[in-house]
This record gives sequence, structure tokens and C-alpha cells, in this order.
Amino acid sequence: MDLSRISSMLKKIISNLFQALLFLWAGANFVMNWIGRSTIPDDAPVAYSLLEKIVLWFLSTPWWVPAILGVVAMVGSLWLLRDSRSNRDKNNKNLSSLPQEIHPQSTIETYLRLRIHADNRTPTKIEQNNIWRWYVLMEFIQMIKADNSAIERKGRTALFIVFDAPVNIGQIVVSSPDIKLPIHSVMDASPRHAIIHFNDKIEEGELLVTVRKP
Repeated sequence: MDLSRISSMLKKIISNLFQALLFLWAGANFVMNWIGRSTIPDDAPVAYSLLEKIVLWFLSTPWWVPAILGVVAMVGSLWLLRDSRSNRDKNNKNLSSLPQEIHPQSTIETYLRLRIHADNRTPTKIEQNNIWRWYVLMEFIQMIKADNSAIERKGRTALFIVFDAPVNIGQIVVSSPDIKLPIHSVMDASPRHAIIHFNDKIEEGELLVTVRKP
């Protein structure tokens, strides 16, 4: 729940409580006028405390004063409700004006071409289009023998891609013109990103990721 909705709810609650208090005040005064105020001195104790004095002051006020204030508070509450609905409709209208976010229909060509190195250097970008950020994460497992000789085990590779503009993904194709790629799969994808996982280290060569339309 966003802050604007919480603020609107608090305004409604405070306004409703204020209205209830005012109408209760008006009702008490009206009943007293109808029954008669002459019995109040006989039935009510002398107001010594400040709270009792405040209560008596409220009861001595003409009933139409809190009634008018209650009507004003009710009108204000309706105005706040109308303003809240207006803001919500405006936000919905703004969201509907972004069809690429809700219903991606982008026809932008999207691809990423990388040069994978034999060592542990970060891959080099050869060419890209509609790519905002990309990142390659390589994991290696290295075990030590009893004679202190190291054996490097094959690791795993993950490629994270964030698109510059939303794309309507039909298929994400991973290929290479010069190397055999390890087993891989698209772990997650949306109009804004793609995550590709490789079960092994990628050998030195060229890696191409292309987004095809439906």
C-alpha cells in the first residue's frame, strides 16, 4: 500500500470521527432542549473538574452550532473522497498511457554480442542494441590435493541482461558462430530483463543473445 492511499485513509477516518463527535454533540443538545434544561442542576453534580466544565460548555451550546459544523465536515469528507478518486483515476490513466509497460509491443531489434576470453577476464562487448546493462557472473570450484596441487573444476556462468526499452519477447535465442556452448537455459525473462544460465564455463569465442518477437 502506497503512502498516498494511507494518507487518504487516515483523512477519511479522522473526518468520520469528527463528524460523529459533532452530530453527537448536536443530538445531546437537541434532546436536552426537548426534555428541558431545568432538570440539569438537580441531576448533575457541580462541575469542579476541568473535564466537567468542558462537558457542560458543550451541552450549553445551541444544537444547531455542532449540526452546522457536522454538515461542513461531511462536505469536506465528500470533497476528500472525490479528490482521492480523482487522483486514483489520474494514476490509472497515466498507467494506461504506457502500453509498452503493460502490453509490450516494442518492435525494437534487441541483441547482445560478446567476446568471451579464455582467462577470467570480463567478456568484451562487440555489439549491442536496446541493451541498458549486462553482467556475466562466472563461478569456479577449485579443489586442493594432498600434495598441494590444485585442480580447477568446471564452474557455472550466468548472464544478466537489462533491456533499454521494453520488448515483446517471443523467444530468447543463445548462439555462437565459433564455439560449442554448454547446456544453457533462460532462467527468467520479462519485457525488461533476461537471465541466462550456463551449466559450464563458456569457452573462448563469440556469444550472441538475440530476442525474437512472437
